[in-house]
Amino acid sequence: MITIIICSIDKTRLNGAIINIEQTIGVEHEIIAIDNSIDNKGICKVYNTASRLAKFDLMCFMHEDIEIKTQDWGLNVIHSFESNANLGALGVAGSAYKTSAPGGWDIESDNDALRFINYIQQYKNGGRPTEHIVKNNSDFNSAKVVCVDGMWLCTTKKAIEFYPFDEYLLTGFHGYDLDFCLGVGKKFDVEVTFNVLMAHFSEGSFGKEWFLTVHKLHQKWYNQLPKSSIKITEQFKQVVEKRAFKRAIVNFLKFGFTKDYVFDLLKKYKRDEKINLVLYIKLWLYTNRISRKKDLN
Repeated sequence: MITIIICSIDKTRLNGAIINIEQTIGVEHEIIAIDNSIDNKGICKVYNTASRLAKFDLMCFMHEDIEIKTQDWGLNVIHSFESNANLGALGVAGSAYKTSAPGGWDIESDNDALRFINYIQQYKNGGRPTEHIVKNNSDFNSAKVVCVDGMWLCTTKKAIEFYPFDEYLLTGFHGYDLDFCLGVGKKFDVEVTFNVLMAHFSEGSFGKEWFLTVHKLHQKWYNQLPKSSIKITEQFKQVVEKRAFKRAIVNFLKFGFTKDYVFDLLKKYKRDEKINLVLYIKLWLYTNRISRKKDLN
């Protein structure tokens, strides 16, 4: 009924994930685990290869550092796709708005009206305590979003045939979830489910490689962004974009882009009416101010 696909670099983690799946999924399944510890192929290439081997229509791409807590969660996944014949991507954390500013699916949508999340986060770094993150401002067990996190992402053969993972642009391990959701979302629905709970043992990496990747993605999807699955006011949109652009500007300058590059980018966004004049001026001043700082951290 469900094909589980894992791109593995840690045999111990993988064995734990397999045991957890066998004990909790509750439906007929297969597990396709590809050892990527030696070849170090891009995750998109690994996922595309594995999806062609899948014998079931439903596929779940998941990280190996996950422990699913919900018993018989496979039944809940099947129910989600049976309840919505147009469902193309399902996750446990996602955002109802994707900014035009370069950034991840969630980091710039830091607003409870836009985020739909349900998972347990453990932290490798900084000694932060484990937390159960729940964001759901609706009364439903699922929510339509623009994009979901790739730590656990379910889809169908029909959806992935329509939009395979972009293994040509994305040759590393970042951005595949955002790109896939934007691609699949052109034809299918993207949702977050609150009926599957899991623990994630790492918090992800958001350094230079990640930012350069999402910048490439935003160039690819420039004409389609911003995108929203819910109705929001223009004023609220500008507030979210302002926050997103500020974070993006810091990253641009921190990772070697010039101030003039940022200015040209802002001009382009203003010209194409993705940001208004007031926000353009604020971001121009912000860029000029922080570019003088020696430490952008």
